[in-house]
Amino acid sequence: MKVLNLPHKDPIHFAKYIILQEKTFAIVKVVFQSIPSLAMVVEAAAQSTAAFNVNNTSLAFLVAINDVKLLHQVILSYCFFLDLLLFL
Repeated sequence: MKVLNLPHKDPIHFAKYIILQEKTFAIVKVVFQSIPSLAMVVEAAAQSTAAFNVNNTSLAFLVAINDVKLLHQVILSYCFFLDLLLFL
């Protein structure tokens, strides 16, 4: 796993690691300290687009959210994986 280096600080730093990265999609591990609201999931998806940051620019974007699943619940911590697609 590759760490996502973002300027965000806790509690709004949700996107933590790149699990899988291909040319047109990435799977990113995002972590929440409480049950996330829709706004938190959208922010995590936007942060996750940093996985496509190949030129070290501070560009983030959100194209679409699809197939968001709660994988497991741990006491006071929730883990989601967001599949991100890059449309070129």
